[in-house]
Amino acid sequence: MKKKLIFYIAMSILMAGIAISTFFIINGFSNKYETNETKVFKEVLTLLEKSRNSNKKGYEIKFKEDFNYNQKTEDDEEVIDYKSHYLSEGLFNMSYEVSNPSDVSFQGGFESFFKNANGFISGTQIEKYEIENTETSKKDNSVLRNDNFNKGIDNTFIIDNDSNNVSVMSVTLYNDFKNKDNNVNDKFYGKISKNVLMDNVETKSFNTAVDKMMFVDVWDSTNTLLLLMHNTFVNFELSNSEKIFNYIKDKSFTYNRKDKTIEIKYMLSLDGSLKEEENNFNDVEILIEVDKESGEIVSFKFDLSKYLSSLLALEAEGATYFKADVNSYYIEGKIINNTLDRADTSSVQYKEYNDETKYDFIDQFINHALPTRDIY
Repeated sequence: MKKKLIFYIAMSILMAGIAISTFFIINGFSNKYETNETKVFKEVLTLLEKSRNSNKKGYEIKFKEDFNYNQKTEDDEEVIDYKSHYLSEGLFNMSYEVSNPSDVSFQGGFESFFKNANGFISGTQIEKYEIENTETSKKDNSVLRNDNFNKGIDNTFIIDNDSNNVSVMSVTLYNDFKNKDNNVNDKFYGKISKNVLMDNVETKSFNTAVDKMMFVDVWDSTNTLLLLMHNTFVNFELSNSEKIFNYIKDKSFTYNRKDKTIEIKYMLSLDGSLKEEENNFNDVEILIEVDKESGEIVSFKFDLSKYLSSLLALEAEGATYFKADVNSYYIEGKIINNTLDRADTSSVQYKEYNDETKYDFIDQFINHALPTRDIY
């Protein structure tokens, strides 16, 4: 009996030792993923989740794309020398109040804004092309073709969306910097009942039309990156440290704790929507600064300069000479839990449209509010 008792005591001690060892092994394995970087990223995700519950939102987005492109190609008969400079920059604001914060979303786009919120969308944007293209005959060195132009578009718009009406102000200048006689000044000031508009036009169609207000190329990247950033932040389980650890471990993740904010920086992996057919370059740097109390994104910035360089380099295939200089390409801004101030339009005389003239509103909007004239 004594031997059995000793045996049971020994086994109990042994099992306890195994349990303790197992606890430390499992706990140690779990703590492997609880790095300072993981904890900071989880903290930021928690703050952003908190911020999503606000029924007021203000988006302010700035962008600039500026690059030079030079390429020379030739075949048995001719040499083509192409030089260009492209510049676009601007500011976009979106501000609204909504009863239920989930009624307006990235996925719902402008459609959810017009259906459910009161607020405004506004923007200023310019786009400028300088192109010189010369085609020369190899046979006698004669110039077969020479294109040389310097043109641009300058647009300002405000779309107000309240409980009763939708008002649109859009002013567009089409500039020919070599011949001002070719300049065109396009304007549209229109106001219509929201009920009349929404009852006769599919909301998705109007959403598509409004989306075309942002005509510069960078808007495609802006929409894609903001949605990608949003999806990244909402798809994490905050309790899953391993998943978060694995997500940031190869992304050059850094952080900086300030008095009132947390700043994180890392490389954002692109999905297929931003990758060209033969381009696997995914080096887009994102910097986000989040308020420690409100969870607001007080600033964010996407640096796409290396990404654009990789896209332009794809055009070098088959060229006898190629050079592309990306001076800047970035998208930056803030997303706050409050409404934004907008430009004063009290002096603007809006033309009011009604049920009988609703299709005139649509026609004028498409032809004069959207900056879609061909400048080439």
